[in-house]
Amino acid sequence: MKTAAILLLGLLSACVPDQAMRPAAPDALRRADAALAEGRLDDAEQDYARVLAADETNAAARIGVAEIALAQGDVARARDLFTDAASSPGAAPTARQGLGLALLRQGRADAAAAELQAAVAADPALWRSWNGLGVFHDGRRDWAAAEAAYDRASGGVGRSAAVANNKGFSMLRQGRFAEAEALFTDALRLQPDSRTAENNRRMALAMQGRYAEARAGAAADRLADVLNDIAVAATARNDLATARALLVEAMEASPSYHQTAAGNLARLDGR
Repeated sequence: MKTAAILLLGLLSACVPDQAMRPAAPDALRRADAALAEGRLDDAEQDYARVLAADETNAAARIGVAEIALAQGDVARARDLFTDAASSPGAAPTARQGLGLALLRQGRADAAAAELQAAVAADPALWRSWNGLGVFHDGRRDWAAAEAAYDRASGGVGRSAAVANNKGFSMLRQGRFAEAEALFTDALRLQPDSRTAENNRRMALAMQGRYAEARAGAAADRLADVLNDIAVAATARNDLATARALLVEAMEASPSYHQTAAGNLARLDGR
């Protein structure tokens, strides 16, 4: 049976720049950093260009341009830009953090971990590096190391929806469903519009057999998908009668043929 989509946060989008590099940033650099943090990538790119036009060696602006490339999904270009920026005086830890995250996005986990470890060795406050290391350790099912990394990430940034979601995902994979639920709830409190954290919280509830809570509040245009995902959880719990009923309801709720639910239903009936 196809599993529900359970995703990670914090590696796919631009994050608040590390402010230790910005003790006396000019106005354009401050504007660029703020725009990057808010996801206004075009505005950020224009202001970083202004900074680099005045000083092409400005490490903060060079790293900012690399962060934009990473946020836009141009991972190869981001990797090259971070690599180049790492040679700038004082920029190596933050640049190696970005390089590690880019490598992680490319599936080069060991190389990514080496860069992220080097980044936090030089600057333990780089919370995105700790977050990336948590994802790395999760990939190896080293749960204790992953939890320790996420805890360091939380300590570095205060409270982060990305870290709460990723740690919750780790708990979900371990079968620690109540802990996962609490973390996803925290992630949604910090970022109420996070579809990823919402989906993950529904799965954590469903894996505890709390199906009514898992489907509560689902928008009409998403109800079929939600019901299908809850059915996946019910199947994992060997609650097959409930799973079948949910899949039938998902197909009825869908405005068009729901291929995923239909496939899951066929596989369930084949069992």
